[in-house]
Amino acid sequence: MSKRNKKQKKLQRQAELAARPTGASIVAQWPLYEVLLDAGWQDTANLARILVARQAPDASKVAVAYFLADLACLGIKSVQVKRFADLVEYEEFRTHVLTGPPMVQADLDLVAKILYTARDYASQLGFKPDFVFTQAEFLLSGAEPEHCPTPVPTGGGRQTALHQWPL
Repeated sequence: MSKRNKKQKKLQRQAELAARPTGASIVAQWPLYEVLLDAGWQDTANLARILVARQAPDASKVAVAYFLADLACLGIKSVQVKRFADLVEYEEFRTHVLTGPPMVQADLDLVAKILYTARDYASQLGFKPDFVFTQAEFLLSGAEPEHCPTPVPTGGGRQTALHQWPL
């Protein structure tokens, strides 16, 4: 085989590998299993917890993104992305998440709007989202936050308190 043929074959293999879907893009196609949101998410004095779970269509695997959003100032404060082998493992994690304030079923469009609003607002104040947010965004696939009519409050309590302190 000539050098040229070897090079062409190598480039073809690289192109085939690049065309394969990644784990994250595959998970983005899984159906939503559930979306949970803190019942009092509109109170900017508290962090809003958001859980988005997708289940594999042909197995019991579950992929989850768990967000802490600060609508007052910091934006996307913390993000965890996890993949569970089965629903039992997921339910253990879910039980741990639900030990805090009450969470309710929510619409994917609404939670995406909350997260992007928090990120954009914090960006104006010089804060960047948790670096894991880019991985977790795949679980928001299909969301249309621009179609959600619910207003998302920003600023408020804690930001004001931060600015009242002398420098």
